[in-house]
Amino acid sequence: MRRSATFPQFCEWIAERSAEGAARWYLALHSKLGVLRINAERFSLAPESQYFEQEIRNATFRTRSGRRYRILFTIDASDVNVLFVRAPGQDLIQPV
Repeated sequence: MRRSATFPQFCEWIAERSAEGAARWYLALHSKLGVLRINAERFSLAPESQYFEQEIRNATFRTRSGRRYRILFTIDASDVNVLFVRAPGQDLIQPV
């Protein structure tokens, strides 16, 4: 499973605000990534999929505080490629 270059920056942003919150966020994300490894096809197409040639799927996870994040990913044969982790309120990804 590969992550986009923005993933470390996102983790740093959360950690700057709360190290404990960042740890909880990471555990929630890691738990959902485990599900993706087992059965990524079970997740629906993301709304962003309409803008791209390759299917983009999404899976959501919640933090203890109830904030819902979206994991945007593609499936290439047996590889799951994480493209983005989107926070609540972020706009849909669109081609440039």
